[in-house]
Amino acid sequence: KEKEEICELLLNAGMSVNAKTSDGVPLLSVAVRNDMSDKVKWLLSLGADINAISGDRGYSAVMDAVWRKNYDLTKYLIEKGASLEFISSDGQPILVLAVGNGNVDIVNLLLQNGADPDVQDSMGMSARQYANLFKKPGMVEAMEKFPRK
Repeated sequence: KEKEEICELLLNAGMSVNAKTSDGVPLLSVAVRNDMSDKVKWLLSLGADINAISGDRGYSAVMDAVWRKNYDLTKYLIEKGASLEFISSDGQPILVLAVGNGNVDIVNLLLQNGADPDVQDSMGMSARQYANLFKKPGMVEAMEKFPRK
């Protein structure tokens, strides 16, 4: 709670809404990583860059929401225009991250909003291939609804 108050105080004093921590993490990503939905909405209302990339993981805010397995924040960020085409600094597409986390609902949400199941990661594997390889329950079926392009 104290960190939230300090953040609000600094922003109200004129700090940029797109400021980053010493690790290069945008304030929006900090809010997402702490499941602070109200602060995410507040920061976006102030003009925070929804697609800003963190310096530590190379994730965007929506990738952080997927990593946290936070369906509601993932959905909200998509609704607000977050890009699903970004690939992290370690070569991981958002859908590969979601399959790895094992959250079928988030995988379905991403697919329904245009995430490409055939984009390959740095090892040459796609979300579709990982779902098949690891026999992730519900994910193979989800991928089948989106035929290869």
